Parts: sequence; C-alpha cells; structure tokens
Amino acid sequence: MTTRRAAGLVVAALTLAACASSEDLRPAADTGRAEPSSQSPASPSSPGPEDVEESAPSEPPEDDAPEDDAPEVEPRPDSPRPGPSMPLPNVVGRVSAFTLPSGNIGCRLVPTEARCDIDEHTYRLPRRPASCDLAYGQALSIVVGMPAATFVCHGDTVLGAPRILQYGESTVVGDVGCTSSEEGVYCYDLLTGSGFQLQQAAARFF
Repeated sequence: MTTRRAAGLVVAALTLAACASSEDLRPAADTGRAEPSSQSPASPSSPGPEDVEESAPSEPPEDDAPEDDAPEVEPRPDSPRPGPSMPLPNVVGRVSAFTLPSGNIGCRLVPTEARCDIDEHTYRLPRRPASCDLAYGQALSIVVGMPAATFVCHGDTVLGAPRILQYGESTVVGDVGCTSSEEGVYCYDLLTGSGFQLQQAAARFF
C-alpha cells in the first residue's frame, strides 16, 4: 500500500513538472514570431506617383514653335513695296531739287524725306508752337516712317532750285516722290502713301 502511494506521488510530480516546462516554453515560442513592421518599405520595382510624374515628358511651350511658322514682321528685301495712294505719273528720274513752273514753290528730296516751301500764299498760317523761334507754316515735310506730314520750323529755304519740274511730271528719290501739277505739288512717302499737297490757297496733309 505504501509502495503504490509513493508511485502515485512520483507520477503526479512528473506531470506537474511537464506542465510547468510547457508553459515556460510558450513565451519563447511567441517571441519567436516576426512582429509586423509599422512602415512597409517601398518596392523598388514599382515607382510611386511622384516618380511617374517626374518621368513623364513635358509639353513644349508654344514659344518653341518652328521659326518657319512664325509670321514675318518685316517684308523680305525681294518683296514688292506698297506704292502711294495714286501712282506717280510721268516719272522723269531722280531730281533732288526742283522748282514748279510758277516759281512760287520749290522742293528738295533726300532718300528719306521730301520738303517743299512756298513763297506767296493765301491760306491761314498755323499757330507756331512755343518750341519754334523761326519761321513756321511756309514749309511742309514728309519723313519716311512718320505717321503724317508736318509743318517745318525752319530758318532756311529750299526755294530757287534751277531745275524746273514741269506740270504733270514726277520725280522719285529713295522712298519719297513728288508730282508737279497746276494745283500745286504733291509729295509722298512711297512706303505708306501718306504725304502732303502744297498750293497757294491751301496746305493739306493725307
């Protein structure tokens, strides 16, 4: 009876030892598990949205359009130039200074300007500007590229040229030209057609 009881106690002690050892191993097994990381590393094979936007080709700006498509600002040298509002009749050549047959009007031309002076006139003189201390209202000028003809503030004169430009004749010097007529003289900027008419009774701009 004493032997059986002793054997039972031994079996009970072994069972408790086994249970205690298995519980002691349980935390070790749990600590062996890999804890999930709170930050997942980006995959090198799959770029993020920012990488995709940077690698996408950008649209070229409109200013980089081919030069051939850009409109020409200035005409080419071989393109025809615009003429005056009415063609100059009977051009006799390059006359840089002339007098009308009446002797009352004289003109001088250079490649970029035509100026004409009148001696006797009946039209009312314009008001002289404060900046002019010389004669004003008896001389008109058209300068190439200017929007309109103007009166000239002057202390000289272009009257008295020996060459007579007969009525109905014209002359061209550079980009300006003049026509002599019984109604006076007409002078033009040949690039735009603007100019003036000068006669005894009137001074007109066009």
